[in-house]
Amino acid sequence: MATRKPSSKKAKRRSTPAPAIKSAATATLYAARVVTLSDVRSGDPEMQPDNPQYGKRFLGEGDSWFSYSSVPHSANVLQQLRLPVSAIVLSLAQAGDTIRHMSAIASNPLLARYLAHPNFASNWNAILLSGGGNDLIEAVGRIIVAGTGTAPDAWINAAALKATLDDIVENYGRIATARDAPGSVNAGKPIVVHTYDYPTSNNAPATFLGFPAVGPWFWRRFETLGLADPALRAAITGRVLDWLNEIHPNSGGYRKIADRICRLL
Repeated sequence: MATRKPSSKKAKRRSTPAPAIKSAATATLYAARVVTLSDVRSGDPEMQPDNPQYGKRFLGEGDSWFSYSSVPHSANVLQQLRLPVSAIVLSLAQAGDTIRHMSAIASNPLLARYLAHPNFASNWNAILLSGGGNDLIEAVGRIIVAGTGTAPDAWINAAALKATLDDIVENYGRIATARDAPGSVNAGKPIVVHTYDYPTSNNAPATFLGFPAVGPWFWRRFETLGLADPALRAAITGRVLDWLNEIHPNSGGYRKIADRICRLL
């Protein structure tokens, strides 16, 4: 990976291992070191994905589930990764990206560069992606429509839902194509994604630095439609997709998602 060469003084500094954590089964797990491009460009040896002290290295890109918290980087999926070997994650997700669509993620030139460019791409063990949820919530006005009765499908525009999902799938395909560019060291490497739990319809906007940023989406849409039945609301959102707000888990929820991902890594 092309980075500024660290000075000899820095290079001699003793490496600081990732903190070890004892699980319930007494196995030693290590918190993955999550670094940004600014960290890499600093020249600090411990921030370099190619540093041999790391047994595994991952590239992460995505929406707010990889970067969101009321205080930047205090809680998200990547920060909850615990593995039996020392690992580093280069995250291209930025704090404050509360709403980020799959099209923006797939077209990010930095993602293509760190996936396949010979001067930048590391030999990743896997690519971690988080995306698609924002596309759904921002299309909620087209997907959830005025209906009658208690059947959830009567309140859902199936064509609009299918079009949104098809677009998400297409953009994931674009990322896979970028990964497999000619000469890419990461061609065919695993891409690990997560699904989304059922969103809870409530008047809780997503926040950044403690201030309301965007949303709520489902709650506002149901209020507009005059749909008050909480059971029907839940059934409808369940058709479309431990929450902090309508689109973000709390720390415990992030940990549950990270634990599932760690089983694959």
